[in-house]
Amino acid sequence: MGDHRDWTGWRFELTSCREYIELSFEGVYLRRDSDVTLWAAELRLALAHYTMPMDMLLDLRGLEVSARCGDTCSRELGEIFDRHAASIAYYGASTDTLDALEPCLRGRTQQSDSIRSRSPALAQLMQNRRRRLGLLPMAHLSRDFLAGGNGWDESGAAFI
Repeated sequence: MGDHRDWTGWRFELTSCREYIELSFEGVYLRRDSDVTLWAAELRLALAHYTMPMDMLLDLRGLEVSARCGDTCSRELGEIFDRHAASIAYYGASTDTLDALEPCLRGRTQQSDSIRSRSPALAQLMQNRRRRLGLLPMAHLSRDFLAGGNGWDESGAAFI
């Protein structure tokens, strides 16, 4: 088991292998700039003891960001990512949340927005990590696998 702490309405977890931080959000509804400011302050506090940037896996299923506060949320998360994230992979975002967060995710991740589940997002994160560290790349990640399919690529010949 990894370190696990609960804050008001959301979950923060550091995996036991210490290779990445997994952030899961449950019941986070950001409707106003003041909601974003409070939430970002709690997130900064939770990440404060990590002195070096870590790889981050974001489960965005429980995060809803309204268009009204999207710019503030994107700016705040961008600052958090700049300080604490070596690389990012995410999954489960609603269309509205993804639209609001797109400015802060662009340039920080190389993934497509079609990843719907944890396993392909984690595979993408580990691929990014290996690339950043100069290690040999993993096997080809098919678009089908990244989209949550069975992993067979379009030709039916290769899978991960």
